[in-house]
Amino acid sequence: MKSPMKRELTLDRLRMSAQTMILQSNWNDVGVQDIAKLANVSIGTFYNYFDSKDAALDDLKKVLSDVLYHDLDALLKVEMDPVSQLTLLIKYFFELANSKAVWAQYILGGTEFSDRLEPGVDQLLSPILQAGKAKGLFSIEVDEIVVNFVEKGMFGLLRQALENREQGPDIAISCSELVLRLVGVPPTIAKDAAQKVCPCTPLYTLPVSVLSLNQTKSDYA
Repeated sequence: MKSPMKRELTLDRLRMSAQTMILQSNWNDVGVQDIAKLANVSIGTFYNYFDSKDAALDDLKKVLSDVLYHDLDALLKVEMDPVSQLTLLIKYFFELANSKAVWAQYILGGTEFSDRLEPGVDQLLSPILQAGKAKGLFSIEVDEIVVNFVEKGMFGLLRQALENREQGPDIAISCSELVLRLVGVPPTIAKDAAQKVCPCTPLYTLPVSVLSLNQTKSDYA
């Protein structure tokens, strides 16, 4: 295997440093000098890679989005039924709050998914909605309502689940049932489908080295 170049190693340290800072501090209070110091590089070196700390955040969003969406996409492939896929998509984020608190902390540091994930969960949500409509399972008029609720309105429920682990499973079920009802799934089917358990997935622990991602990949059989 080809050894990483010095530039790749430095970029990886900066990315790891930015992840650590965003998890441990209010991002608004983080300066370029903080990221550079933790990465053990000069401020000048930081600017060789990023124009600003916001550019570093944009890069961080892309890196972590790739990691999370790869994990979630693999999970969704185990189900062909759009009702089950939509349920797993919703419950996946509650499972993060239950078992991957650092990931939940990262995502909930924004005000909606698109603040920390690129381009937001619509990337995975829209194909499921289209498949459900094509099979006559979902209503055609509800796309915008559902996307807005999942992208923004679910945040408060996720925070409740993160803060209260005992109520978390019940909140996840209620949220899943609500989304299924929003897309037009009949009440009885929505109630039963919302009970589906989302498995704990082998998601990498944060902060994560991008170089390590190129060496090992976890997928579902």
